[in-house]
Amino acid sequence: MTGRRRPAPWSAPERALALGTAFAVDVLFGEPPAAAHPTVAMGRLLAAGRARRRGPDAATAFTDGLVTLCAGASTVVACAVGVDRVLAALPIGVRALARGAVLKPALACRALTEAGVAVEQALRADDLVGAREALARHLVSRATASLRADEVAGAAIASLAENLNDAIVAPALAYAIAGLPGAFAYRFVNTADAMFGYRTPE
Repeated sequence: MTGRRRPAPWSAPERALALGTAFAVDVLFGEPPAAAHPTVAMGRLLAAGRARRRGPDAATAFTDGLVTLCAGASTVVACAVGVDRVLAALPIGVRALARGAVLKPALACRALTEAGVAVEQALRADDLVGAREALARHLVSRATASLRADEVAGAAIASLAENLNDAIVAPALAYAIAGLPGAFAYRFVNTADAMFGYRTPE
């Protein structure tokens, strides 16, 4: 029986090379522009789903949020599967590097490091106002205007520890288990948690 040749499966060395490439691209170049960033697009998709909420009661909010989450995650996974199939047709080696470049937006090592350094530098310079602003801009979503220097440092450390998982460990593990679809499905769910996971009217 003849037919279209199926792409060879991804080997463990290729997966490792792609992951290493993603980390290298992240460290060297940082985040892509917002207009081309998959996570930004996910945020817009989630915001659109939240805007279509039918009512303020808890049951409706839960149902609408669940529908938005499932529909969005399915869309993200389908896109990632499609990209993976295209990349799998490339020559071995080249496809691993290309896959790493595609995987990069699911990771945020450089951005996380720079966020922590910004707070640290302001604290070392005794610029408490600047440290509070850097903390609020990059790491936390709560009010920081009244925090003492030690509280700013503690909040930064706690946020960095949490985001070490969210931005590095978990997406890398999801990729190792389920490839690009796993990494970007995780990124979508994590973004949804950041936008929906609060007991507020929004």
